[in-house]
Amino acid sequence: MPAVVITAPPGGYAEVMKEARTRINLQELGIQEVRPRKAVTGAMILEIPGDKEGSKADALAGRLSELLAFREGVKITRPHRRVDLRIRDLDDSVSVEEIAEAIATLGACAKDLVKVGPIRRTAGGLGQGTAWIQCPILAARKITAQRRIKIGWLSYRIDVLQQRRVQCFKCLEARCNSETDRSQCCYRCGQTGHKSSECDRPAECPSCKEAGRKADHKIGSRGCNAKSGRKASAAPTRRGEGSGGAKPPSSSISQGPSGVQKSSPPEPG
Repeated sequence: MPAVVITAPPGGYAEVMKEARTRINLQELGIQEVRPRKAVTGAMILEIPGDKEGSKADALAGRLSELLAFREGVKITRPHRRVDLRIRDLDDSVSVEEIAEAIATLGACAKDLVKVGPIRRTAGGLGQGTAWIQCPILAARKITAQRRIKIGWLSYRIDVLQQRRVQCFKCLEARCNSETDRSQCCYRCGQTGHKSSECDRPAECPSCKEAGRKADHKIGSRGCNAKSGRKASAAPTRRGEGSGGAKPPSSSISQGPSGVQKSSPPEPG
């Protein structure tokens, strides 16, 4: 759903919204309905129902920017829901600029809405490379429907990456209540002195490592215990072993990717 975000100093939203409602006629912009909600940061989000209402949201953002340009601390932005993609098997002749141009063209979006990371080359072989891409979700749907993207003479595989979880910039964990500061650590290997985009070290989770758990993964990735604060589980025992004898069937509860608890049926006896 297209949206416009208004960021204002604490206590200033009421005055900003009052002026906007007085000075801007939504009907002139073709907007019939606006749904307000608060962002995690406290900013005001104005949503315009309908996936095809992006141009109207752009128009509203433009009018708000003109109206509130001289208000100190007020910022108007047009956020776009983004998706992470990965393009693989790139040859040495392909540049980051060419990738961004191809994504914008095939996805029918503005080039400045496309972010392309550095191309990472394989250690040996044919020098094939991989690049991370971030673009608006509507553009990503058009691109990934074909599973391949043509850049110059050649076409390359392109995949949708798993959606990243919101993580604290300070400790790199989710639902942060930690005093640990990892803001200078690499997201991939947990070491300092470089960025994850430049990292060629094996993945290692600093949180799981400190807790004595298996740490051969990026912090917050699938299977990482740091994201839920779970303790390391004891080694499983075979049914019938130990002092308890055979273990009765029981329902297990696991944490789904959306944070909703899911129950699995009892194991057959």
